[in-house]
Amino acid sequence: MKNKLNIAYIFESMPEDGGNFQTELSNAIRLREIKDEKINIEFFSTNKKNIEILNFYNFNPILIKKTKVSFLILIIYKFLISSKVRHIFNLLFGITNLEKKLLESKIDIVHFNGMSALAMQLDKINFGVSFWDSGHLQFPQFPESRKNYYSFESREYLYNLLLKKSSYVITDSFENKNNLLKQYSVDEKKISLIYSTPATDLLNIDEEKALTKKDILDKFNIKNTEYIFYPAQFWPHKNHIYILEALSILKKRYGKNISVIFTGKNKFNNLNYIKQVTKELNLQDSVTFKNFVESNDLFYLYKYALAITVPTYLGPTNHLPLEGFYIGTPVLYSDIWSETEQVKGAVLSFDLKDANSLSQRIIDLLDKKSLRDTMINKGKEKYNELSQKIDKNQKILKEIFNSFLTINKNWK
Repeated sequence: MKNKLNIAYIFESMPEDGGNFQTELSNAIRLREIKDEKINIEFFSTNKKNIEILNFYNFNPILIKKTKVSFLILIIYKFLISSKVRHIFNLLFGITNLEKKLLESKIDIVHFNGMSALAMQLDKINFGVSFWDSGHLQFPQFPESRKNYYSFESREYLYNLLLKKSSYVITDSFENKNNLLKQYSVDEKKISLIYSTPATDLLNIDEEKALTKKDILDKFNIKNTEYIFYPAQFWPHKNHIYILEALSILKKRYGKNISVIFTGKNKFNNLNYIKQVTKELNLQDSVTFKNFVESNDLFYLYKYALAITVPTYLGPTNHLPLEGFYIGTPVLYSDIWSETEQVKGAVLSFDLKDANSLSQRIIDLLDKKSLRDTMINKGKEKYNELSQKIDKNQKILKEIFNSFLTINKNWK
């Protein structure tokens, strides 16, 4: 009889993927810290390039070759063809390679850090999913929600299928839990609330490489003495244009020159458009664009920023304010999400319909040191409040896994 549960955790992102990788790493570290002799966790990676950094964090993942097959082919494979044709699909596309590798490792269940299409390749092995947002439903106007003729539909199909087939669903806020109940009619008993943890493990400081504010200004060619920081991929929904409009207002209307540092990958080829608008607004000397930033530099970019500024349209949760709270930097936040459980009372909100609203918040932080100190303290209080809830995460995960083991021991 089975008395141990073998769980697979699959890394699918790269460090330059920003929040996705940070979330994967933080959640994997918390998962690894579970102490239970009945639970064994094996780590896997679908990307050879991230093995080295994962080994640095002592994960030593097993490499799984990711099947390059379209979502459409997966749907045809799973639902529209006979068993004989499925065999041919396997030979042509290697669709069952993932499950074969997991079965060789005697995996009982896969813990996905998201709504992963990889779950479509699992027939025999159970899985659980993590639900972070339903952005394509919140704002279907954005091109990333409809980047090709079936992207919106395929995401809806995937979400509905995985949420029904999964053994459990994890989410990180009451707002997301309500979305699961209202938008996808998920059985409430199936949902567990696991609070997000800041990616502090990626914010490692090398004491021998300590940086002053001048070091940061020089290293990143920041022309002005004060800057705001927005580390986010250049998706349209991240709303970089709004920050540029606010900086333009500060410069023209109030005579204040403030810099901004944008870090992230070019998504949907949107970076070229953002650079074009930067030029149109004559802000070339005020904007720094960077791709991937090393963790030591990232920490000090946070530390010396006037504020972490987050004008994103999608939510309800985000790792950026958590990192701002942890390091001690004020957070300026989109009014759409400023009343959510994650940040309420610890951020200064601005109106996404009016860029001058952000300009005024920046001026307030420049002119009122007491306000900056207050927001830093509120951020620390919020971080401590969330940390107490985060401490319960391991207990909840253990309960989920032990509950599955009770069922799983009934077959070989």
